Amino acid sequence: MNTPHVSTIRPGERFDFSTFRPFRDAYEAELAKEEVRTLVIDLSGVKYIDSAAIGILLSLRKKAAEVQKEVELYKPQGVVHDVLHVTNMLKLFKVTE
Repeated sequence: MNTPHVSTIRPGERFDFSTFRPFRDAYEAELAKEEVRTLVIDLSGVKYIDSAAIGILLSLRKKAAEVQKEVELYKPQGVVHDVLHVTNMLKLFKVTE
């Protein structure tokens, strides 16, 4: 879902340390856009997430707050949802279905 005020990033099936740079580059580019108010991270296709990805999400949350933007996690499922729950990430982020 991309609208003038909402931008979406899809990490891919594996969201881990190997995706750090491309994911960071993508979110930094979107946060730099003045018209973007909300960044949606589409986790619907993610099958694997590790602690590095949790750190990446926390970094994104901090950077977004610094520029008064919101971050939403879209449709985490299965193991990904479980990992986000155990790490309390579901309490830190708005989660949409």
